[in-house]
Order: sequence, then C-alpha cells, then structure tokens
Amino acid sequence: MSTPHFDPEINNSFHGSSMARRSALVVIANPTAGGGSARQLARALAALRALGCAPALWHTEGPGDAIPLAARAAREGAGVVVAAGGDGTVAEVAAGLLDARRATGAPGPALGLLPSGTVNVLARDIGLPPRAPEAAARVLHAGHRRVLRPGRLNGRPFVAVASVGIDSQVVRRINGALKKHTGVLAYLWALVREMPAYTFPSITVEMEGLADERETLVGSLVVVARSRLYGGPLTALPGADVGDDCLHVLVLRRGGRPALARYGLGLLTGRLAGMEGVERRAARRVTLHAADPLPLQADGDLAGTLPAVAHVDTGDTLDLIVPASPRGQHPHPS
Repeated sequence: MSTPHFDPEINNSFHGSSMARRSALVVIANPTAGGGSARQLARALAALRALGCAPALWHTEGPGDAIPLAARAAREGAGVVVAAGGDGTVAEVAAGLLDARRATGAPGPALGLLPSGTVNVLARDIGLPPRAPEAAARVLHAGHRRVLRPGRLNGRPFVAVASVGIDSQVVRRINGALKKHTGVLAYLWALVREMPAYTFPSITVEMEGLADERETLVGSLVVVARSRLYGGPLTALPGADVGDDCLHVLVLRRGGRPALARYGLGLLTGRLAGMEGVERRAARRVTLHAADPLPLQADGDLAGTLPAVAHVDTGDTLDLIVPASPRGQHPHPS
C-alpha cells in the first residue's frame, strides 16, 4: 500500500469556492481503472487547479488499498475525499470513511467522484457524466451535497449494486486486462464464454420487509441495490435512491437462456422490474443462499460467495458531492 504524506495546511483546497468553509481535498486514484483513466485523472486535476484547488493525489497499489487511505485522509483532516476510479473504488473509499467515522465519532469528510471506471453506476445515478473530467471538477468545486447510504453485503459496504447469478459469474470470469482496454465489451465476451456451461442454479432469497414482514422467494438471479441503475445507464429499479434507508431487491425467478434473453430486453427498454417472472421488493435485510457457494459481486468486483446477508445500517451515512440538481434532487451547498 502507498504511504503518502498529507498536510492539511499545504493542501488547502477550494480557495474562493462556493463551499462555506475552506476544505482540504484528497484524490484517491485507482491506476487500474478503465482505459484512459490516467489521462482523465490528469485533466481533472488540471481543472481543479485552474479553479484554485490544491488537491493531494494518492494512488492505490492493489485491491483494498483505498480503504485505509480514505480512513487516513479523514484522520488527517481532509474535508473532501475523492474516489477516482469505478464503483469498486468508490465503495472502498466509502468503507474507509465509514471506518473513520465509527472510530472517531466525527462526521468526517464528504465523498466526491471522478468517475473513470467501466460502468460508473453511482456517478451516472447522480447525474455526473463519466469521462467528463472537467465537468466532474466543477461539481467538486461547487460542493453541493446530498446523503448517500451504502448497503452492506456480509459487512462489506457497497454503493450501487450487489448481485448473484449469471452476472456475478461473468464478473468472476472477466479478464481484467481486457476490461481495462475494451470496457463493456469485456463483459459481453465473458458472458459469451460463460453461457454454454451455465446451469442457472436456484437462489433462495429471504427478506425482512419494511413492516417487519418476512417473505421467501426463489430465483435464478438476484439484484440487491442502492441505485436505480444497473450495468451503467440501464434503469432496473425506477424510483430507487442511493439515500434510501432500505434495500431494493429484484428477483428474476425464471432460469434458462430464453428467459435471460427476455430479461435482457426488458432491462434495455426500462421495463425489467414490471415483467412477468420478476419480483421487486423493498427490504431492511436480505439473506441469500443456494445449494452451492455461488460467487457474489458488489459494485463490479467479486465479493465472496454465498451464503450472504445484506442490509442497510441507518448510521452508515456519508455526504456525497453531487451536481446542483441531480435527478430533481435538491442538494444543499456545503
């Protein structure tokens, strides 16, 4: 893990910005994010400096590195910690900020985004276009904020989507180098390779609802989400919000290639949640299990295997820096 030095007095950012107080800004960058991420990051940093900011840049060197780096930035006085990468990097930074908050009891820094991953679900959800570094820098400079409540999957925070089924098998199979250079095409290639042998095993979903009611469903693919989006710009759960205090669950009940093709078409047209054979629920807690230890994915990264428990801890809240009016929301300036 990298061991950067951060001095809040030297790295004092947002000089003359619309933020109510002067804040130190730390950018935690994943150098293995999607193709062109280094160029995107350089442009974003240049734009921040042109706006009068003095960001400190810390690089991760491997999976999990962003968690202790974000916690350290919080301890050392950062006002904003920016995740430069994809949803997996964002989730790690969020985890570090939550760890620091629990350790100190202080509100801690806000979370900012410089999206440079492959799908960037959270950034798209809040109205921040991916691969537009100058626009992202302006959003960071303006400093408007709203509440983000990450979910937890077996204790691990996730910010957008967790799932088990054919998609998590694809995440397990995907070639990281190919993903970096070809983006979403790497997912399609992994899907093509996975399909001939995939058996669509049954997944049992036990849910505790918002009124403490209990329900059990069985499906071939289960999505447990914070975001309305899935796979990038595709709307799977209309109305879901990353600040909600519940999990949004989709259970795709039917297995087999014909059903998967229909579900895929429904996702592309925004009709998935209302299709026959698809169940949508809001839940406080979700338990997932199957006959075999199927792989899980969370925010595009492998997240262990079944069995699993997902929940939202209402104490897990972060300030997320967002565009001035994302999706009709009314964020408050810092």
